[in-house]
Amino acid sequence: MLPNINLLPKEQDTKKKNLGKLIVYLLILAIIVFYGINYFLVNRDVREEERKTDVLSTQIADLQKDIAAINNTPQGVLGNSINFALTEKIDLSKVIDVAMKNTAGSAEFAGISYKNNRAEFIVYFDALNDATAYIKKLSGNELFKTVTLTSASAFTDITIDNVDKEQDLEGTSRYKAVIAVTLDKKKLQSGGGK
Repeated sequence: MLPNINLLPKEQDTKKKNLGKLIVYLLILAIIVFYGINYFLVNRDVREEERKTDVLSTQIADLQKDIAAINNTPQGVLGNSINFALTEKIDLSKVIDVAMKNTAGSAEFAGISYKNNRAEFIVYFDALNDATAYIKKLSGNELFKTVTLTSASAFTDITIDNVDKEQDLEGTSRYKAVIAVTLDKKKLQSGGGK
C-alpha cells in the first residue's frame, strides 16, 4: 500500500501563514514609522517652544532691570519735570478776557475749550455781520496767531412763553458761531494781550 501524501495543502498553509506574518510585520513597521515621525515633529516643536521661553525670560529680565532703574531715579529728575511743567503752563484768563472784551452789541460769549495751542470760542450773535466784526477784532490781537470761523448756525431761543408757537428762523433767529484760534504761547507767557 502506498502512503497518502498530500503536499499541496501544506504549501497553501505556509503561504497563508507567511502572508499573515508579512501583513503583521508591515503594520508594526507602519506604526513604528508613524510614532518615529511624530516623535521628531514633537521634539522639534518642544525645542522651538523652549527657545521662545528663553527669549521671553530674557525680555522679562531686561524689563525688570528697566523698572528697577526707573524706580531708583533721583528726585532731581522729578524736580526738573515739575519746573518744565511750570514754565509751559498757560494762563487762559488772558485769552478769556480778550474774547469777552471784544464782544460788542448783541454778542454773548458762551464758552471756551482748550487743547494744546488751540482754543475754540462759542459766541452767540444776533447778526452774522457782528460775527465778522468780532473775528476781525480777534485777528488784530497779538495773543492769536490765527483766527478762523469753524461753524455758524442759526437757532431760535425757546422760552416757556413761546414753546408752543411755531418758530420763525427768519425773524427772531440768532447765530451760534464756533471760532477756532491758535494761541501764541510766547505772548501769553510774557504777559501780552491788550
